[in-house]
Amino acid sequence: MGKQIAALSFIYICVCAAWGILGITVSERTGTQHRSLGVQVERLWGSAQTQTAPVASVITAAPVENKDSKPVSTGLPLDSSKIDVDLKLDQRKKGLLWYPTYKVHFDGNYEVGNTSDEAQHVQIQFPLPSKQGVYDNISLKVNDERLPDVRPENGVITTTMELPAHSKKKFNVAYDSMGVWNWKYSFGSNLPMVRKFSLNMRTDFKDIDFPEGSRSPSEKIRSGKGWGLRWNYDNTMSGYDIGMAMPALLNPGPLVSSVTFFAPVSLFFFFYVMWLSTTLRSIKIHPMNYFFIGAAFFSFHLLLAYSVDHIPLEIAFLICSIVSVGLVVSYISRVVRDQMFVRQVALAQLTYLIFFSYTFFFEQFTGLIITCLSILTLFVSMQYTAKIDWQQLFSGNKITSQDADLALIEEAYGTGTA
Repeated sequence: MGKQIAALSFIYICVCAAWGILGITVSERTGTQHRSLGVQVERLWGSAQTQTAPVASVITAAPVENKDSKPVSTGLPLDSSKIDVDLKLDQRKKGLLWYPTYKVHFDGNYEVGNTSDEAQHVQIQFPLPSKQGVYDNISLKVNDERLPDVRPENGVITTTMELPAHSKKKFNVAYDSMGVWNWKYSFGSNLPMVRKFSLNMRTDFKDIDFPEGSRSPSEKIRSGKGWGLRWNYDNTMSGYDIGMAMPALLNPGPLVSSVTFFAPVSLFFFFYVMWLSTTLRSIKIHPMNYFFIGAAFFSFHLLLAYSVDHIPLEIAFLICSIVSVGLVVSYISRVVRDQMFVRQVALAQLTYLIFFSYTFFFEQFTGLIITCLSILTLFVSMQYTAKIDWQQLFSGNKITSQDADLALIEEAYGTGTA
């Protein structure tokens, strides 16, 4: 008995070492691809975008007696802001990772006012989200009159207007662009005063989330396959942004890496159940049989690691499950003629390899599910071995009173034939 346990421990350690190497390889592949392919995705689709509110300034000419002085600008708050944002998700898969790219249509309507008794020369600066971004259908209007030949300089659209005394003017900026990960709207730095602000956002996806440090919407209404969201403020000072985090699909690389690093726990439970069952049923299984079974377990993760690059994750998982279970069941059925034992082995593999691995598709519940299954395994083992004479078992003597100990198995699976 002691030599068998030592041999099983050695086989277990060897298989775990192989899993460790495979897990590190998958993690490194994922990190390398993210560094290289992430740059490619941003070049094609742009980076995460943050649209900052425009800045209005009153330009005062320099005194005539001081020719070296530059014009002085004084900040002018926006009287109102009405913004429409349309986000369309377009998931892109590169290697072992999914990238949540999106298309955005931005349409911002703003109003500035002159409350003084004199006309003012007002400059409007509208910073685009990124200097390296791609912007289509870009337009700038002042009082519904479209200005020709809009050319941003250093990523900023600049225009000037004359604002008569006690008057207001509207200006509009619109464009189409692309990005990845998230989209944000920032009010600017230094806690600016925001007056009569309204931002309406439409999405074509239902799984919405808001970036850390952003404000939740005032209203949220389902609209088709997505949502209609609205942020309304009359007078507020806020250092928080408004934003939307694009829903990310389950990434094959990190999932396969997690499943691979968890595999030793899976194999431990399987070996434990198999050893306990064979010992109590007096079924002879050589350590080399355990070695081949461990190799069949490893084949599941090895095939999964190199198939998710080419086929969808769910299909790859199904194929790898069929291959691994087929290897183990076809092999153990030739080693042992007890069909009930073969069914037990198949059930144990489905539970501790396939189902345990599948729990990683539900990241929030993985730990809870595995904990519950572990406790259930402990309960069954305790009930199954409650009347076992462990001293007799480890002395190498054959157990003579198996009938009571096998009652639970026969009740669950029926009577098998050797």
